[in-house]
Amino acid sequence: MEEVPEIAKWTWKIIKERRAIRDFIKDKPVPDDYLYRIIEAACQAPSPENYQPWRFIIIKDKEMLRFIRDKAIGACIRMFGVKVPRTEAIKRFWYMVEGEEDVFSKFYRIETSLHVMANGWRMCYYYDAPVMIAVVVDTTNLGEHGWYRMPTTGEWPIGSKQLDLTFVQAGLAVQNMWLMAHALGLGMCVHNFETEEAQDETEIAERLGIPYPRWRIAVLASIGWPARPRILGPKRYTPEQVTFSERFGNPYKFEKKPTW
Repeated sequence: MEEVPEIAKWTWKIIKERRAIRDFIKDKPVPDDYLYRIIEAACQAPSPENYQPWRFIIIKDKEMLRFIRDKAIGACIRMFGVKVPRTEAIKRFWYMVEGEEDVFSKFYRIETSLHVMANGWRMCYYYDAPVMIAVVVDTTNLGEHGWYRMPTTGEWPIGSKQLDLTFVQAGLAVQNMWLMAHALGLGMCVHNFETEEAQDETEIAERLGIPYPRWRIAVLASIGWPARPRILGPKRYTPEQVTFSERFGNPYKFEKKPTW
């Protein structure tokens, strides 16, 4: 029997224990060497033709954090208090009551969640976290040193596979950031309420000096020290539930499962 490398066990531990952290110890700064390693981890993410479309803006200024938070609060209120039907909003929080048998507990947890989302209160962590990082991507060029550029408008058309791939690359970088932050004992949460409306994204980009729309905000991440221990997250699908053999819908049967 082949021995499992220890690094594989540690990698799995980091991946499994990572959580979205929204409650931070206020006024406890994140050391710059930690931030350096987090950004360095992001820079190790893969990208086609070594495109590296990402740039990172570290935000610590409280006025800027307040501005972004207020944008998120407004978007949250519009979504959960106006746009999304209540029945649909309830469906969104299904994972919070999965396995709950007590009807009152289910009702209380969902109603509480809806309330704090509908009034935007939960967005407080945008301001409480000592650091926010804006992950910005170039939507114009493809390839190292921009070897290919869209010949007409100079931008990838909305909905194009090329533009989608740019944001996929940003996602790979963000995942590296998140795992590194967790390994360092930090908490992190990514969010985009504040950029869901074009006007909000435009105003945030202007304040951050981003040459929008060539450069777009892929996502923002709040980082800080967790205010309380991490807890087990919602149940995930198992490999058996999401893996197919040769054709979509044809279940793959794993002959062996890990014991570590």
